[in-house]
Amino acid sequence: MKLDLPRKVTAHAPLPFSLKRDYGEYKASYKLEGSVFTAERTMLMRERELPATRTGDYLAFRRAVIADLGQRLSIENAASGQRPVTGMKAMNSMRVRAPRCRMATSRLRCRC
Repeated sequence: MKLDLPRKVTAHAPLPFSLKRDYGEYKASYKLEGSVFTAERTMLMRERELPATRTGDYLAFRRAVIADLGQRLSIENAASGQRPVTGMKAMNSMRVRAPRCRMATSRLRCRC
């Protein structure tokens, strides 16, 4: 996703994040170049099922991805006393869903 910000604002990009497991990986990169903010998120799941013994690890992976999805771009007016920021234009859209899981009797199944 690219977002063209007005030049009169100060912005701070979220922190980049990546996590890799044998069953999947997630990577998020964020950068601010001039007045253009770019965000890229990718998720690759290699396994659709995991043994029930891996439940804790998978849930930790899921929590970490959800925490990254909660990061926000911080924007503030450069001049104090100004009206709220307007005029931002999204150049394309991006949607990432956090992985969900359901428990089976002996295995963890992922529906991502």
